[in-house]
Amino acid sequence: MGLFIIEEYVGPSRFQRTDLQLQIIRDLLQVMPAKYRRLPNGRLKMEEARPTVERIEKDDPFEAVRSAEILPLFYKNFTVLHQNSLGGTIQNPLYHDIMNNFDEKEVAGRQTRSLMRDISPWSIGAGLPSRPIVKRFEVSMPDK
Repeated sequence: MGLFIIEEYVGPSRFQRTDLQLQIIRDLLQVMPAKYRRLPNGRLKMEEARPTVERIEKDDPFEAVRSAEILPLFYKNFTVLHQNSLGGTIQNPLYHDIMNNFDEKEVAGRQTRSLMRDISPWSIGAGLPSRPIVKRFEVSMPDK
């Protein structure tokens, strides 16, 4: 008998984020200073769009194929000894294409990221389902 350890994306399959997730991201981008929202093309990021399933299948056909099914199947087949939600429900799509604008040596950049990080648990408490947590760490053993 051994342990099975995963650290895996367990959010919506094919990154089909909820309307609430996308609204929270839009709201956060509105309060984020413009210098941190600059996209590689020079424009300001105003929102994070929900990618089409077809685009995800074309760009990376093996990414998040059935990610929403991972936890239910995991709980069905394993006894969970430890789990830790690693977040990402809001932060991963929020920082998509703009993460390189944050300099960890700059106080304002660190403060902005800290504020955005602190809002993520609040958004879950405000009605964002805890189910689409993006990354999960589990230590389990097979059921007999």
